[in-house]
Amino acid sequence: MVPDVQPWSRGVTFARATAVVMVVVLHGAIPYALAELPSLKWHVREPAARVFDVLFWACYACATPLFSALAGFLAAGSVDRHGPGPWARERIRRLGVPLVAGTLLVMPLTYLVWLRAWTLRGLAKPDHLLLGNFAPGLERALWGLGHLWYLEYVLVLSLGFALLRRAGTAGEATRGRTPPAAVVGAGALLTALILMLEPGVMLDFRNSFVPDLAKLAYHGVFFGVGASLWAHRDAWERVRAWAWAAVPAAGLCLWLLIARIDAGRGGREPWLGVAGAAYVWSALAGIAGLGTLLRHGRVTGLISRASFTTYILHLPVLAAVQLALMGAGLSPWLKLGAGVGVTLGVCLALHAALSRGRQGWVLGARDG
Repeated sequence: MVPDVQPWSRGVTFARATAVVMVVVLHGAIPYALAELPSLKWHVREPAARVFDVLFWACYACATPLFSALAGFLAAGSVDRHGPGPWARERIRRLGVPLVAGTLLVMPLTYLVWLRAWTLRGLAKPDHLLLGNFAPGLERALWGLGHLWYLEYVLVLSLGFALLRRAGTAGEATRGRTPPAAVVGAGALLTALILMLEPGVMLDFRNSFVPDLAKLAYHGVFFGVGASLWAHRDAWERVRAWAWAAVPAAGLCLWLLIARIDAGRGGREPWLGVAGAAYVWSALAGIAGLGTLLRHGRVTGLISRASFTTYILHLPVLAAVQLALMGAGLSPWLKLGAGVGVTLGVCLALHAALSRGRQGWVLGARDG
């Protein structure tokens, strides 16, 4: 593998791999956490210890904002090279087609795992596959895009960005006049405000086919900040000076965030927005800095290249492992490790196989 030369390229590789591993880990930790999101009905529940709640929140609060910032960052460069029109058409193909394919192929598999698990737990008494006779409140949780919600959101954000760029006249040099610290600071303030007004953006997950406007705006902030920072990409290496401070700061902010979440259970917590924004932005700064500090092995590159395929395919694989281990007399840490390890291994293998096929791009593997 040819190593990345530019610091921002190394940072993107590391951040993309980190984000998708966070997604798998957060889904892997849900069965063993003591608390659960109000509207999220997971198929397996074996609450074990508070540490799994911490692990869940560390990944859940950070993973998709990190993906959004990366999407905006790379979008700005692609639009500069290809123009907004051709880039928008490519995004429809690259995001829209896998969204439809995932909904038709991946979500039914996920449903079958959920149905089997709820049947074993006594929460469903199916007459056949389409009539599960679910316990009250469970059937509604199945209607939506599931984990594929993010593909829909990033597609909407991408098309909106293309429209803004098509309507604008500013060149790359003009867009780069705002100092990076001011861009990030504005983003932090906006995300804190959104979380103050609508804490459910972070504190809940409502399965749906229609984007939630507050959640779309929240991820739009990260997308916009990422796009603005593209003009400063050559300064990415400067972030390494912040990494060792940002990582412990993120740990402190995560502790404050979880304390605020606990304080606000059953009601609105005004300081949640501050704690949430502080954690997310310090974590993103830490990840960006570590991406230039740490040496990247072959595994990091493989996970980064397979991140899109892994995101699309991981849930039924992970859910099946969790179902297979349900009730087994094993440590929850072993169950979590087995779920994450098997899922990443299977998804990497599937990505490699799909990449060799002409239609692999339909499920996220790049063609050519």
